[in-house]
Amino acid sequence: MRDLLKPALVLFLICALTTAALAGTYEVTRDIIADRAAMDAVALRQWVLPGTESFDAMTEIPADVLSVYKGMTEGKVSGYVVTSAAGGYAGNLVIMAGITADGKIQGIRILSANETPGLGTKTYSDAFLGQFQGEAPAGGFVLVKNTAKSGEIEAVSGATLSSRAVTRAVNTALAAIAVITGKEGTDHGK
Repeated sequence: MRDLLKPALVLFLICALTTAALAGTYEVTRDIIADRAAMDAVALRQWVLPGTESFDAMTEIPADVLSVYKGMTEGKVSGYVVTSAAGGYAGNLVIMAGITADGKIQGIRILSANETPGLGTKTYSDAFLGQFQGEAPAGGFVLVKNTAKSGEIEAVSGATLSSRAVTRAVNTALAAIAVITGKEGTDHGK
C-alpha cells in the first residue's frame, strides 16, 4: 500500500504545483493578452480603412453582419468597418471590409476560414481581394469564371465556392452599410 501511496502523492503534488503555476501565469498575463488583442483589432481596422483616427462600435446593425465600426477622422465619419460571413467550401468564411463614407471599398481581409489549402486559400491573396477595391457597383459584385469586367470579380480557378463566399460576404457588408446610411437602393447582390 505504501508503495502505491508515495508515487500517487508525488504525482498529486506535481499536478497541483503545475496547475497553480499555470493559473498564476494566466492571472499575470490575462490583461496583457486582452490589451494586445484589442491593439491588433484596431490595427486591422486601420489597415482596411486607412487614415482613420478612431473607431466606434455600432450597436444597431443589420442582423446578417457580425459587427460594424464607424470610422471617425477630424470629427467626421470617414467610413465603416464591417465584419461579415458567408458559407464557403469548408464552413463559414469571415471577412472584414473597410468601406468609405462614399461607398468605396478601401481594403478587405479574411479573418477566418477553413478553405482547401492550395485552392480555396488562393482567395486570401491580395491579387484576388484587390479586385474588390474601389467603387462598388450598385447591384453588388458579380462573380464570373472568365476575365472580369467592371463590377465583376474573376473567380479563382478551382475555388469557385470559396470565391463565391468572399463575394457574398463583401456584398453583405455593402448592403449593411446601405441600410445603416439610408442608401438602400440596392441589395448589393445578396
